[in-house]
Amino acid sequence: PKRLQQLLQTVHNLPDCFGVAVGTRPDCLDAEKIDLLAALDCDLWLELGLQTAHNATLARINRGHTAADSEKAVRMLAARGIAVCAHLMAGLPGEDEGHFLQSLEWAVSLPIRGLKIHNVYVPKGTELARHYAAGQYHPLWRDEYVDLLCAALPRIPSSIVIHRLQSDPMRGELIAPTWASDKRGLLGDLRRALGARDLWQGKACDCPLECPTFF
Repeated sequence: PKRLQQLLQTVHNLPDCFGVAVGTRPDCLDAEKIDLLAALDCDLWLELGLQTAHNATLARINRGHTAADSEKAVRMLAARGIAVCAHLMAGLPGEDEGHFLQSLEWAVSLPIRGLKIHNVYVPKGTELARHYAAGQYHPLWRDEYVDLLCAALPRIPSSIVIHRLQSDPMRGELIAPTWASDKRGLLGDLRRALGARDLWQGKACDCPLECPTFF
């Protein structure tokens, strides 16, 4: 906590600092650290890696925390007025579209204000790379990921800010899929698919503006 307080104050004191974004894991938060975050006098986003709602997957990918840990952390942060940006991963080993959509619906049921969706890619020098080389894992195809986003976005309330829709591999680390490095192209494919299918964020869950209100 002492080191966290020093870091937060250093960043906050930078000239013209408007806000701070802190990224962490659900199992790295406690009441003392949340008190330090809540006391910061600026616009604060807490980026929290939930990744999936499925405990079997969390164990499979060695996350070291459970979905219950994630939910507890989100609720503790929200209770202190801290804006949470949740991270979810699509294409995790052993998961299909159904698993991801279940995780999405779980995440948006929590008091989050933002969401980042990451497609899983295979980086060099990782356990996932070894599984990929052995034919034990294959990342989502480009059109599969576009289809998944088209299924996901209508389920996300428009009140939740979408911060990201694709991962950003570091230069030189990507093994597969090659399309993961073409962010602009992927987003273009998504825009065209949403338009062709008459879809948008919140379509399946927002109340239409013309919806009458009865008292």
